Amino acid sequence: MRPILFCLLAIVSAPAWSEWKEVVKNSDASYYIDPATIRKNEMLVRVWSIQNLTNQGTNGEKSRRFYAEYNCKERQFKTLSLSIHSEPMAMGKVLDDLSAPSSGSYLPLNRAGVYVMDAVCN
Repeated sequence: MRPILFCLLAIVSAPAWSEWKEVVKNSDASYYIDPATIRKNEMLVRVWSIQNLTNQGTNGEKSRRFYAEYNCKERQFKTLSLSIHSEPMAMGKVLDDLSAPSSGSYLPLNRAGVYVMDAVCN
């Protein structure tokens, strides 16, 4: 009975890697969001995202996973949490793990950020 319970618990609590949805791809990176993590509060939206780099970064990174808040009305965002990974899709060794205060400044969007915002705000 214990092995069955353990297996069921592992399945239910396992991360849903297949839930990542590609939003935009350019020559530098592919950008993904996890739709299951979208949290809306009026015009503010928070979501987990992954940026897969086309070429390995200067610190050996191949991907970045971040939790961001988007201001849909003002078309701005701020990063709440960021981890830098040695493999694509936020896998492999965590090379750096940064957290920004939630009271941090909003920043203007780059072109890829516009596509991510459109995906989460609509």
